[in-house]
Amino acid sequence: MNAKVASVHSDEENAFIRDLMLKEYYPNGELPDKDLIGMLGAQKDLNNYRIFYWDDGSTWDYADWSIGEPNSPKSEPCAGVSTVQ
Repeated sequence: MNAKVASVHSDEENAFIRDLMLKEYYPNGELPDKDLIGMLGAQKDLNNYRIFYWDDGSTWDYADWSIGEPNSPKSEPCAGVSTVQ
């Protein structure tokens, strides 16, 4: 497989990924009864746990964290996208 993980740089890209996930797992348009989480190509800097970076080397210029996130910066080494709007 030659797949790549996503990096997100805008509200539009974030919405596109979320909508793509919903269409894939809920093709009839029904709302999920639980949140879907997809992994993004983001990791933490091992020397500074408060700094994230994109796997593709692009600038970390966008974040749309849920309230209270990231809530465990020392133990959560990656980022994901949520289908909850």
